[in-house]
Amino acid sequence: MKIYEYRDQKSSFSCNYCWEQGHRINKCHHLKKHYEEFKALNTELYTEEWCAYRPDTTGMKSHRAKKPSHLKMWLRDYIKNGKCEKYFGKPQAKAKVTRKQSHCGFCGSADHNRRNCSVMTEFKSIYEQANKVYRKAFYDLVVRDYGFGAGAMIEFKSYGEKSIGLVTRFDAKTIGIGNLRPQWSEYYTGIRYDVSADGKNLKFKFNSPFRFDHKNASDYLDSDKYAYDKICRELFANNNDSWWKDGNIEQIVCPSPNRMTEEWFNGQSEPIDYVMKKRKAFQLWAEFGDTIVKLLQSDAEFTKRIEKFRKSYKY
Repeated sequence: MKIYEYRDQKSSFSCNYCWEQGHRINKCHHLKKHYEEFKALNTELYTEEWCAYRPDTTGMKSHRAKKPSHLKMWLRDYIKNGKCEKYFGKPQAKAKVTRKQSHCGFCGSADHNRRNCSVMTEFKSIYEQANKVYRKAFYDLVVRDYGFGAGAMIEFKSYGEKSIGLVTRFDAKTIGIGNLRPQWSEYYTGIRYDVSADGKNLKFKFNSPFRFDHKNASDYLDSDKYAYDKICRELFANNNDSWWKDGNIEQIVCPSPNRMTEEWFNGQSEPIDYVMKKRKAFQLWAEFGDTIVKLLQSDAEFTKRIEKFRKSYKY
């Protein structure tokens, strides 16, 4: 999932005043210096002294240093709305803050925290069961029946042209119900594989063939009117998450000679433990609830557990 893949990336931020990165406006030494220059004038805004004043841009690295008139305009606004005094004036005594009652960050209960949250444990159990159903369907169709995996020879598109290549790696950990989320979602997982073609090692992603509801994937296998290459093309073609459709699988020319066993394949999983630590129960259910219900609708036991789970957390 994207939320897990990007976990180590630090967000960049910049100052609204000087446009330099690494600090916010309340820590901007340029704004502080200009505010102190203004106070040293011992005057008010819009006076002759103010009109003659030009901010000192020495040491400023951004291109705003070339336009001191723009800085002066922003300085005027921050003086008028009191932000300069708030950030750089005399520190005020902090009001005593009453500590709020602690509660569970996952389900919202005040009786426990995430470490011993039974709702989180139940969600993980339900999610993993739905994931098993999805992964089995993916394995049966894509790996067992079509032979996709490391060692398979495929016909694919690269920069708009068809090529033949050998699949050198297929990451089974990227198979999960996160494949069914929209590409812009932070819970989306693209299915990764590497291809060796023309002496190059290419890295691609494709979307799950179960992501689109135009026809159930099992219908392709039971129907005699679809030729093998057409089945494969409709399952995989135009089903890639890159802008230029690089890596679109046109057909599997030769299945993998050493296909992954179902036991090993099902032993891989998405990083749902990390996601549960970062998001609340209602957020995860809003994202995965419909998919989980659809995958487990034939399981009476889990259907009852789902109904109980939906009543166990706060919004």
